[in-house]
Order: sequence, then structure tokens, then C-alpha cells
Amino acid sequence: MPSEKLTEGWILALKLYGSTKTVGFSDYKFINGSSPSLALGRERNTFLSREFGFKVSWPNGWMIDNKLNEFYKRQFGFGDKVIMPIVIIPQSLLGGFRPSVTVAMDDSVSVDVKSYIEKNINLSRDALVEIIKTIGVDLVSILQFHYLSPYGAPSEERIFQVQKVALTNNKAYIVTASQIPESELKTNKRFRDDLEKIMTSFSIVRS
Repeated sequence: MPSEKLTEGWILALKLYGSTKTVGFSDYKFINGSSPSLALGRERNTFLSREFGFKVSWPNGWMIDNKLNEFYKRQFGFGDKVIMPIVIIPQSLLGGFRPSVTVAMDDSVSVDVKSYIEKNINLSRDALVEIIKTIGVDLVSILQFHYLSPYGAPSEERIFQVQKVALTNNKAYIVTASQIPESELKTNKRFRDDLEKIMTSFSIVRS
């Protein structure tokens, strides 16, 4: 990555990137061998799926919009074998942009994590990538940025995208926070906290 001026927004994006460098595991007892796709009550604002094998939560002010699944699959360049069970978006635009957190899954992986991201993840020339190999799960953290104009405005702003790719038991999970405006990172603490909570809430479920 070329040298970047350490602006406040850039430092905060690096902090969010740093928070993606872990992946959790959850033990969950599914009732009668099944689970709801959306767990309510005790686990409010939580998506939990035995079929897809993961759990993710979001704060109030965010919502699921699964009408956007195919749109984001195309935007990220995922192939037909990749499933995107969930798209989480804020209930209103932020800085003229629509940030999102998506979780995609590929359950037919037969390569190592480095080869997987080289083949399946669109990496820009300037991408910041870290591979963490552990016992049971290999993890990749990715930070990328580009410049984009918000809706109805001629000026451009730096927009960040943060991903973590977790590969375990021949499955790859791709968790992506996209369309993150630098201005919102700098001025909107709740937005920063929400993104970090959603990204770190992702866990692989063991039943």
C-alpha cells in the first residue's frame, strides 16, 4: 500500500481493521435439531443459522434487508457457489452513503486461505492484507479504500471497506463492512461502535 497520510479517519479505519483479526466460536444447542433463521427475545437482533453455521448480531438502528443479497454478491464479484444469507444496513443514509455489513459463505473450499482470497476476493493494488493461520480456522483481514461521491454531491470522499475471511472445515465465511465514509468515521462515534460490534459479533456456530 502506498504511504497514506495518517489522518484521523485513516487511523480509525485501521482500528476497525484491527478489530476484525479475531473470529469467535459459539456453542449453541438447537431445539429439536433446528434453529430459527432469526433468533428473537433472548438474542434480540441476532441472526442464527444451523444451516449456514454462523451467528451475527446488530444494534438498534440497523436492520436486515435481504432484497439486496444478489446486488451485493454482484458488487463483490462472488460466484454462483457463494451464498449470502444476510445483509445488514443502517435504517438511514450516513453521509450520503449506505453502509452495510454482509456475511457470505462458500461451502466447497478445497484450497488454503491465501489461494482462496487470491482467486475469490477482489483485491485492489492498495489493499492492506494480513493472513493469520491458527488451529481450526485460518483468517484473513483486508482493508481497502476508494473515492466516491455521495448521493447528490459533486465532491468525492474516501470510502473504506473492511473484510474478514475465515476458512474452516472446507467452508469460507466472508464478512464485509462496505461503503464506510471517512467523514462518518471521524464524527459519528455511534456509527464506529456499531460497525465494530457487528463485525466482532460474527461467530461460527458449533452445535
